[in-house]
Amino acid sequence: MTHAPLIKCAKCGQQLPAHATACPSCRTPTPFTPERLREMGVDVNARMMWGDSRGEIREAWLKKGAPAEALDQALSAASRERREHFRTRGKLDLLMALGLWVVGGIGFWIIQAVESGQFSIRGRSYVIVSIGMLAAPLAGILLGIRGLRRLSVGGDAEEAATNIDYSD
Repeated sequence: MTHAPLIKCAKCGQQLPAHATACPSCRTPTPFTPERLREMGVDVNARMMWGDSRGEIREAWLKKGAPAEALDQALSAASRERREHFRTRGKLDLLMALGLWVVGGIGFWIIQAVESGQFSIRGRSYVIVSIGMLAAPLAGILLGIRGLRRLSVGGDAEEAATNIDYSD
């Protein structure tokens, strides 16, 4: 049977499993292992993406005994990744806005062609094209504004890396 490696508490000397985060007797944080550093990096990155404040994350990990230098590096890397994520999302928003403007323009062209007698569409089709001619550019404007905001501030104005509103 294989036993988990043990580490020794720096304060009281008690033997602890290597995955322990603190000594149960004296509450002293255990030294950070490479495994715990990876865990910290994943947690910092996830919490930054979901909009937790940098100070809040830093305070929580310092309480767990994280080395300040490694924590600052993880926070900086997570901030860069968040900015890049939102800039990419901003580019996609602008691309979708452009597509919606093109759809609106095509709808306008179809309506003009129908009105000038070049071809005929009736009933529901005319209504659908008319609505699309108006709604698509309006949706494009909203996406364009969001895309420009995401490109300019890189997610600083966003709460979480999602388009879902959890304000309920």
